[in-house]
Amino acid sequence: MPQTFENGLRRPFVIASRRQCADEHFRALQEKLDEQDILLSIFSSVEPNPSVETVEKIAAQYKIDSCDCFLVIGGGSPMDAAKAAAACLARPDKPLSQLVGLLKVRRRIPPLIAVPTTAGTGSETTIAAVVTGSDHHKYAISDLCLIPRYAILDPALTVGLPPHITAETGMDALTHAVEAYCNRFCSPKMKAHAMKAVSLIGANLLTAYREPANKAARMNMLTGSYEAGIAFTNAYVGYVHAVAHGIGGLYHVPHGEANAILLPKVLAAYGSAVYEPLARLERKMRVSGGKPE
Repeated sequence: MPQTFENGLRRPFVIASRRQCADEHFRALQEKLDEQDILLSIFSSVEPNPSVETVEKIAAQYKIDSCDCFLVIGGGSPMDAAKAAAACLARPDKPLSQLVGLLKVRRRIPPLIAVPTTAGTGSETTIAAVVTGSDHHKYAISDLCLIPRYAILDPALTVGLPPHITAETGMDALTHAVEAYCNRFCSPKMKAHAMKAVSLIGANLLTAYREPANKAARMNMLTGSYEAGIAFTNAYVGYVHAVAHGIGGLYHVPHGEANAILLPKVLAAYGSAVYEPLARLERKMRVSGGKPE
């Protein structure tokens, strides 16, 4: 992070939850930046499944405060909101609705530093930002320019996660990896990323759930989420995510929980088409010590 600010960035727009802003790690960061006369603008009101209205508020405050970069500390919702706001700032000539879809931004966004506090979305390495419209439908903005410039993986920031959030976000990451791996267009290189993610998540999710302070398991989960993010950014996800986004938008079900419920159902519906790739993933999980009990 110091390297980033040495590159001339002096006014970061921080998106973090109120809990994160009160955390000792954040206060230590704020003190260090104060010593360098680096002023923070802070937004701490991103809701789960961030709305278009929230994104527009972030973009407006960013301009009012004359910020020059984003520092996002949180899970998938803050990162999605930051990416979508950055897209709006890069394309002030277009409303957010016209940026939805693939490669609609096509301009450099403000520098974005992503510090995940959950091990699930992989948003610190993906091209996508998902927001919820006033019609309760989810809309995805996907563009290469939305990939954060820096990602900082610190297991200490995930130690305080409640067990149910550890489980939900971990299943989100696992679903990313499984759907990417089973995609017929997944390249050998992306299959390797997905396989590594499945291995790490399979071997560490239960440990992270049962032992919240286990930093080794937390770091492995962060790495697994990151690897899964790389895989699905290049190989895409499938019907699990398609249905999960709809359920989340309409009923506000946590995304990871929706994925966990849908994954076995959708894989069963795929039938023999996924038997071979799933068998390879299952063998990898057994070898890595992640076989379910």
